[in-house]
Amino acid sequence: MAFEYKKLGKLQDHLEAEATDWIESYIKDLHGVNDSVELTKEQISEIDKAAEDEKLDNYVGLALRNIVQAWYDHNEPDTL
Repeated sequence: MAFEYKKLGKLQDHLEAEATDWIESYIKDLHGVNDSVELTKEQISEIDKAAEDEKLDNYVGLALRNIVQAWYDHNEPDTL
């Protein structure tokens, strides 16, 4: 019988959440804010640009895009 892992989606969701939390913590410390939605539009644009780097680890890029999306959802909900 071949090994089959049926909860891969759950694992991927967990890894995405961990990566996002870790990267967000780094960004908040780097920019001296308590919440990533407090970043300026210029700062979030730099993060958005960095997320498109093809050399990034998949989870790092995903985490950066999650942070950018959350910023737009909070600060400019009608733009995305």
